[in-house]
Amino acid sequence: MSHIVKTKQSLMLKIFTLSIITISLLYATQFVLDDDQFAFVSTPSYIIIPGVLAGTSIYIAIKEWKNNTKNKIAIVFFAAGTVCWFVAEQTWQVIDIIFEQYPFPSIADVFYLLAYPLFVTFLILYLRPIKKNITKPIILFAAAISLVFLIPVLHVLADYYHEDNSLDIFIGLLYPILSSVLLFFTLLGITFFVRGIQTYFWIMVFIGFLIDTVADVLFLFTVIDDSYYDGQITDLLYLIGYLFYIAGIIFYFKMKTNVSMVEINAVTFETIGKFAIPLVIGTIFVITSVSLLYAYSYGHEVTSDSANSTLLAAIFIVIVIFSAIIFMVIKNIGRFLSMKTKEIENQKQGLEVMLGKKSDEILQSSEFSNIGINLSQILHDIRNPMTVLKGNLEIIENSGFENPILTARIKAMKESINLIDEQVNDVLNYIKK
Repeated sequence: MSHIVKTKQSLMLKIFTLSIITISLLYATQFVLDDDQFAFVSTPSYIIIPGVLAGTSIYIAIKEWKNNTKNKIAIVFFAAGTVCWFVAEQTWQVIDIIFEQYPFPSIADVFYLLAYPLFVTFLILYLRPIKKNITKPIILFAAAISLVFLIPVLHVLADYYHEDNSLDIFIGLLYPILSSVLLFFTLLGITFFVRGIQTYFWIMVFIGFLIDTVADVLFLFTVIDDSYYDGQITDLLYLIGYLFYIAGIIFYFKMKTNVSMVEINAVTFETIGKFAIPLVIGTIFVITSVSLLYAYSYGHEVTSDSANSTLLAAIFIVIVIFSAIIFMVIKNIGRFLSMKTKEIENQKQGLEVMLGKKSDEILQSSEFSNIGINLSQILHDIRNPMTVLKGNLEIIENSGFENPILTARIKAMKESINLIDEQVNDVLNYIKK
């Protein structure tokens, strides 16, 4: 069974990695295709991938609700958030492609923004079982990183929107504020890594939220310097984030439908430093670097080539970091499963030895019980004739015959009967205990 589990998980990770490579290669075709041709790549991508995410999330939410699991409400909020994203993506494309209007601000922003509180609620509910383990240092760490992300972005956006109407300013400022709140609760999930009880579902969702945070930063600044266009490489990060969510929800479903895999659902690596620390440090580096870099360069004269170079460099760093994370997951999963297999085999052997000893004890106890029952019956049978003998001896003794020899023998017989009676009582009392 462990071999089957290992094969399934390795296959799922390979398919997931192949999906990221495929979508990255498809988006690389923008450098050889014109805008109209590349639209046949970007438009279907933002229909299919968000659609698959919303569909699988709804399916899992329904299954969780029917099975009345402890995470059912959290998964429902997660599914609702993915549905909002799907509706927002399609609304954006309809406004942009069909009506040929700039889709900001628009009704699409309502669904984009609505997804944030839904995902925050999901995180609050999902983190609730470990809230006692969320220490003050982790809270301060999450708050500090969220502020480092938020303050430079707000500074730039406030300057950028100072001449726009109040609606543009309000919606523009909502995005970084809600993103920072989502980032805060996401970083609280580091507690899962500290406790060593993280699951594939949580790992994928954790990385997905971090990718979206980085993508939000890049998207906002590309909008500010007018370098954003439909199908721009920043969109690739959003699609990769969607793929992480899809992989997480599929892992969640597969683990739930196979009881033998529930224990293996808790992925514990040999050291936290092999996964959690590089993940956190890499993400913090990307978020803070991109935010501060664009905040510093804003207001300075930046050529188109230098802006594109900076953007591509930032995206390259993001892709390298998260590719390294995927590589570490695949590299460690085999070692982890081998370790868990040996542990299960040792537990199996220990259980067999323990069951063998218990079986022998039960067998011996059963045999002794049968012997005790039979012996008790025999002793009771002996006591009946002994009582008769004892009564008859008393009658003879009290009959008035004066025969010294007979009197001596009767006395000896009574003493023997009394001795036997005492021994029988002792044995019966022992059996009763």
